[in-house]
Amino acid sequence: MPTIDQQALFDLDPPWATSTATTLRLPDGLHLEGTRYRTPLPDGKVLEVFRGVERRLYSLLANGQIGPYLRAAPGTYRKWSRTPRPSGAVLSLGRDGTALVVRVTNGR
Repeated sequence: MPTIDQQALFDLDPPWATSTATTLRLPDGLHLEGTRYRTPLPDGKVLEVFRGVERRLYSLLANGQIGPYLRAAPGTYRKWSRTPRPSGAVLSLGRDGTALVVRVTNGR
């Protein structure tokens, strides 16, 4: 437990938030492997944040194939850049194959 002098800027795992390893499917059939974070909002809605990597790129990373990952990531980004954005969500796509999706949902 940090002392007052060691107080963290923010709690990475607050007791009121949950996180789940999951797959997120984008409208054009791309699949992301990553973590979904859910935090309740005061009005009963839920803030969801998903961060992850395209499934094929994730597999390359998991197998330690960094070179093939770095070569494949730009093509994945180009494909994503033509992807229709999910309705009601903000989608950020990185040229390195990463993605961040933020949305507010109605309830738990």
